[in-house]
Amino acid sequence: ADKLRRENGLDYDPSQVVVTCGGKHGLFEAMMALVRRDNTTPQQRQLLFGALGQALAIRATPVLIEGLRSEDEGTRTAAWNALRAISLRSFPPDPQRWEQWWETNAHRSREELLEEHLEARSRELADRSRELSALKDQYAELMALAGSGDAEAPQRLLEALGSPHAAVRQFASFRLAAMDASRLGALTLDDRATYDTLRAALKDASEVVRRNVIRFAVRLRGAYRDELVRAALSDDDPQVLMAAIEAVAAATGPDAVERLQE
Repeated sequence: ADKLRRENGLDYDPSQVVVTCGGKHGLFEAMMALVRRDNTTPQQRQLLFGALGQALAIRATPVLIEGLRSEDEGTRTAAWNALRAISLRSFPPDPQRWEQWWETNAHRSREELLEEHLEARSRELADRSRELSALKDQYAELMALAGSGDAEAPQRLLEALGSPHAAVRQFASFRLAAMDASRLGALTLDDRATYDTLRAALKDASEVVRRNVIRFAVRLRGAYRDELVRAALSDDDPQVLMAAIEAVAAATGPDAVERLQE
């Protein structure tokens, strides 16, 4: 107070002066004082918790943990969100669990925390970059398949069932299921390679692909057709099972369905 009066001509009582390491430190102390104040409303406390979380104020962790014990649901949620933002952990809003984390991390500096956040963001960006690259590859392959002159050729579509991209496999399976019988040509299920391709497609993670594949397969003649039908009938997805029954009915008549139901 004397320094301010002497050097700046400002008259303040010592109780009105806060000595800090800098502006950020002063702002942090002011926010902490407001959080601890008895007459701070729940809405104000929620905003303060949100600001502390955005600032990655690790020294506010004990106050935020105490916020998890608030009777106000909004305050508890704000404290939890701030703790998760600061720690990069996804613990439940259990004060004891967060206290255990704080016991082993209280020694950490904000610089260490920021370094961990930067590393996490770097990993996240790398993951997003890989996802974007995969999407670009998928789009390019899908456009090449849809725009090629042999997009309706059975062999070309069968090859596409082995694509690493789900959208390409779904497109190929849809085109095969909708293909006119006149385009099937000499394709049969006496060919082991054709069977292996369709059998692998019946294990696809997408039930859409599996449904379309069995609808296509039952339209083909050959020694391996029954094996594909049996594989589809043992599928865990009821829609794939129904697709197999409907496809068999369409290809061989209602008597075959009755035998399957028996």
